[in-house]
Order: sequence, then structure tokens, then C-alpha cells
Amino acid sequence: MKKLCFLLILSLLFPLCACTGAKQPEDKPAIAHSDPTDPPLLRDMPGHIPTVVLDAGHGFADVGCAGPDTLLGAWEYQLTIDMVRTLKACFERRGVRVLLTHDGEHFPSTQELSDLCDQYGVEYDAQKDQWEDNEIFSPYERVLYMNCLDAQYGVNYALSVHVNSNADSDRLNGFDLDYCKENPWSEESAVFAYALKEALEAAYPGRSLWFYEDSWEDAFVVTKYNSMPAALLETGYYTNPEDLALLRDKNWRDALMERVCDTICEVLS
Repeated sequence: MKKLCFLLILSLLFPLCACTGAKQPEDKPAIAHSDPTDPPLLRDMPGHIPTVVLDAGHGFADVGCAGPDTLLGAWEYQLTIDMVRTLKACFERRGVRVLLTHDGEHFPSTQELSDLCDQYGVEYDAQKDQWEDNEIFSPYERVLYMNCLDAQYGVNYALSVHVNSNADSDRLNGFDLDYCKENPWSEESAVFAYALKEALEAAYPGRSLWFYEDSWEDAFVVTKYNSMPAALLETGYYTNPEDLALLRDKNWRDALMERVCDTICEVLS
């Protein structure tokens, strides 16, 4: 695959990374599955196994925020894949089927992904800037893969997990939780998002939680193009000393993922 320079990688992935808090506006496309004559969703079929898609933010040539030379002592993607693996095990213990956008080592090539989209009837825009054959797995490619998995298995919920930062202040801290309020799954996304908000506030009293009900223009790519309810969770700001100590603590990260899993399972039930 072609190698891209670091600045181009950052520019392509900027919509997914909440390190600066900025999100890129886009024109609102036609929405699939909004017609009542569409076939029933797989997740609504009798006997369906509750299914979630987990996305470990960043990875591969996109290292995300932080790095081994920072106080965090690790790349962001190393922590997100660790948290997603813990979350996967938690769900599986509860009988929930878990699908991953990537395993930290492999992701589908552009050709493989376009073949999957064609096979399962998932619409995509081949002209999008993010649609590149390179050493990153871009936000647009991730959400297309989520939608392919949905077409195969019927996905009830998708969650993208991240670590945050703020270059301007070391005082900003806490969780960030985003969902898109302007796509066909907004009402379902809101149910999950509010449940997570309340559970995290109860489990971590006094810790900030920044809750965003994003418009289409402000929403992250991985929360608005989905064919299923979705959210993006920033687990903390490594640029804040208190959050840094928590993020470096494996036991704290595991306990957080247990809480997230419990909450999502309650909604699924």
C-alpha cells in the first residue's frame, strides 16, 4: 500500500480525532433505509443474536493522540485496542456477538472493502478523500466496514473508543460522548447515549462528562454514516494530570469497559 506523509494522514483522519474538538462539515447525503418499504433489518428478525461492533480508534499509520514520548508513555491506538479487547471479552461473557472494525494488526484493503460493499449492497462514495489505498484505515472506510458487517449479521450498536487531548490547556478533563442526532438511527442512538451518560455520571461522580448531540455537520464520520445506532466515546484527556493517571491504570480502564458493557447490555435487553 502507498505510504502517505504524516500531515496528510492527520488531514484525512481529522474528522475522527477529537484532539482539537473540531469537526468537519459535509453536505447531507440521501439516507438509506429510510423508506418504510425497505426490507426488515436483520437486527429486528426473530432469533437474532444481540450484536455490537467495536472500533478501536486510530491504529496502523494513524497513531492518534499521544505517543511513547509523552507522559502517557504509549500511542493512543495502543490504549484503544486494549480497551476494545477488554470490552469484547465483557460482551462475550454476556452472550453478545462482538465484531471488530480491526484487531490492531489487520484491516481490509480498499479492494476488499469495495468488494464487500458491492456484495452486500452497501452504498459508498469512491470519490471521498478518505477512500485511499494506503497504510491507514480511515473513518470513512471504517464506517463502510461497519455497514458491511451490519448487512451480514445485523448490528444493534456500534461504539468507537478513543483517548482525548487538548493542546491549549491541561485543565480540560473527563469523558466525551458523541452521537449524531440527524440520521435515521438517532432515536435509538439517543437511548444508548443517555444510558451511558447516566451510568458514567453515577459511577464517576465529580468527573466531567461532555455530552454532544451532534448535528449532521458536526457529527463524526463514524457516528453519522452508519446503518445502525452508534456513538463515539473519549475515555479521558491524557493532557490532564488526573486523567493521565487513570488512563495509565489498566485496572481503571478495565473497570470502565465493564461499566460500558453493562450499560449497553441493559439497553439491548
